[in-house]
Amino acid sequence: MSDAEHGRRQSYRTEAGGDIQVWIRSQGAPDLAVDVLDLSAGGAGLLRGRPDGRRLVRGEAIQLVLTCRHLRDPLIIPGQVVHVRADDDPMMQRLGIAFDDWDDRRETLVPRIRAVFNKRRAVRVEPRPGERIGVQLKAVGGFRTYEGELVNLSTGGLAVRMPASSGERIEDGAQVEVRFRIPGEKSAYRVECTLRHRFPWTEDGGRTLYMGLQFPAKEQVEPSFLRQISGYVMDRQREIARHNAEIRSKEAV
Repeated sequence: MSDAEHGRRQSYRTEAGGDIQVWIRSQGAPDLAVDVLDLSAGGAGLLRGRPDGRRLVRGEAIQLVLTCRHLRDPLIIPGQVVHVRADDDPMMQRLGIAFDDWDDRRETLVPRIRAVFNKRRAVRVEPRPGERIGVQLKAVGGFRTYEGELVNLSTGGLAVRMPASSGERIEDGAQVEVRFRIPGEKSAYRVECTLRHRFPWTEDGGRTLYMGLQFPAKEQVEPSFLRQISGYVMDRQREIARHNAEIRSKEAV
């Protein structure tokens, strides 16, 4: 990774593209920015940097403050710290948060948590900096195969960019045979997707086409492939959270 890439924040997104920002709020202390490792209606797993030496301890009462484009107002959830442990990086700390009064708050909290991740609650991640994942596309029933590059991936689908002159031959709503290999896996996987949307973009002096493709229903996809995607998405989510926490730690010094 280059110095420029290392110093730039990375992001993972909800399926609709809304970035999530999260803070821990506790009495008598400034809000503490953290990164989300996982989030449910019962609690959250977080990653934080510790440049100021501030300690969070088990049993400490806190409020978790979340903002994203899907929420009109910040979502503020009272809870307490239930797990504290060191990360692989000694300057990082992993936290487990349990939300208070889960049974009493379930009916109002669950819809707002879902709003953070929208209806599909699928997280999209970009490849690692410098990691190129090639994608082959062919309209079902067609003969020509087009070459593209993965932009982002989730358990629900993927986004691909390719030369506009190639992608314009595939119509919205078309069934597209997609073939790509998830990093770390030995072989590529072929899956039939639906082209949901596409839009042109001009970059580096040329026209590029971005295409959004949806995987079929999970029961129609090989379980081993779903496990590969889920594993990659979770790994990248953790890497991105750790990377951003590291940058935040350096900025605070």
